[in-house]
Amino acid sequence: MSLARGVTRRSDVADVVGVTRRLIHTLVLALGAFAVVAAAAGAVPPRKLPPTNVVLPTISGTAKTGSTLTATSGTWGGPVTGITYQWLRCDAGGAACAPIAAQTSAIHVISPAEAGMTLRIAVKASNVNGATVANSVPTAAVAVPAPSSAPPAPTGTQNGRFGFAAGGNIQNLSSTDLARYLDGARAAHTGWIRVDLNWAVIQAGGPSSYNWAPFDSVVSATTARWMNVLAGILYTPAWARATGTGANTPPTDLSAYATFARTAVARYAPMGVHAYEVWNEPNIVNFWAPGPDPARYTQMLKLAYPAIKGADPSATVVSAGLSPYGAYGETNAERMNPLTFLERMYANGAAGSFDAVGWHPYNYPWGLGYATWSAWSQMSQTSPSARSLMTAHGDAAKQIWATEFGAPTGSTTRDVTEAAQAKLVTDSYTQLKSWSWAGPAFFYSYHDNGTNKSDVEQNFGVMHFDWTPKLSYAAYQSAAAVG
Repeated sequence: MSLARGVTRRSDVADVVGVTRRLIHTLVLALGAFAVVAAAAGAVPPRKLPPTNVVLPTISGTAKTGSTLTATSGTWGGPVTGITYQWLRCDAGGAACAPIAAQTSAIHVISPAEAGMTLRIAVKASNVNGATVANSVPTAAVAVPAPSSAPPAPTGTQNGRFGFAAGGNIQNLSSTDLARYLDGARAAHTGWIRVDLNWAVIQAGGPSSYNWAPFDSVVSATTARWMNVLAGILYTPAWARATGTGANTPPTDLSAYATFARTAVARYAPMGVHAYEVWNEPNIVNFWAPGPDPARYTQMLKLAYPAIKGADPSATVVSAGLSPYGAYGETNAERMNPLTFLERMYANGAAGSFDAVGWHPYNYPWGLGYATWSAWSQMSQTSPSARSLMTAHGDAAKQIWATEFGAPTGSTTRDVTEAAQAKLVTDSYTQLKSWSWAGPAFFYSYHDNGTNKSDVEQNFGVMHFDWTPKLSYAAYQSAAAVG
């Protein structure tokens, strides 16, 4: 009996199959009818949507001037093919927000102009169907760092007319040599050190990468000794210039320079830096490849000026110190006379985009005597001169800053004796003192770069490479002491 109940008849299987087929057929008919009804009612397929925000963007970092904030993009639902950032400056309550010009990366350095305000990050996520924007919650109100606990500045020791142009190597000195350099400069009563903020080094890793440490050390060590810093912003990182070019080539997009300048100023203004030089010697190929272009340099200056002032309204912006080259009107594919270059800067609208004119009145080995081709004479004695051009364009009240000048003491026909270098120091600063339009003047340089007397570039210092003084050190110290 149990065996009979365990056997399934063929007729039973056929009945089950038949019932299943009839059910499937009925279901198909019902679905078809539903589709007809839905179509008649005007139903549409589900919409394709832009990304939807699931978790808001966030900001990390301390809300105080000079600090770096870092944003995350948040979490998004749906396909996302693009993410962009825009930093917003808001009132103390996080409302009335406005975009901050050129601040479109995930990193933002807080400028002094943002003290007391709050900041947000606006993140836009997009796909083929559109874009959605989500704002972070506001930061705390931006604080100003507490004043330094350093002792009061000594009086009657540092002379604001006197400076040393350090060149591009000072950030590579050991801590011992940096201290020796700055202590000796301070003992010479100098009021200024001109330092290169090398963009190509600081952002070598890309537009969101910063290596400030070597330059922070120089700036903090200089200001701790109550000397001012003139920061020259120059050299282009590889990612910002055309392939196959060098760091002396201006960036493909000049606004990238302005963005870096603003970031650098926002960092260094709280550290006491309030003077900036926009590039260096753009009238020669050595610093502006493939050759001088006053119109393009002027465009850089016009972008950099508001960027610097936006980060530090008190900043003094100096146009790039122009290199000596021939008499007025002399120019070729690689070099342009500085008067000609300045004239063309004005012709391209440079007026209003600098606070002082940068100039490099090198005159070695001939001294300060008048010559139409002398960059020293061209400041005020030739026709035209830098001063006459400035006056003609409404800039008579502005100064000329001699951001580099000097003479080498090597063994070539271009060099001078140590006694002649010392006389140049005394005579130069005496003449500059008599000219009301003369701003700080930076002697190049404090320390020799090497010991090879046949290499002109190694012998400009008032100190030998072994840190023993030349005659010019005492001459500089005496001149600066009396003002």
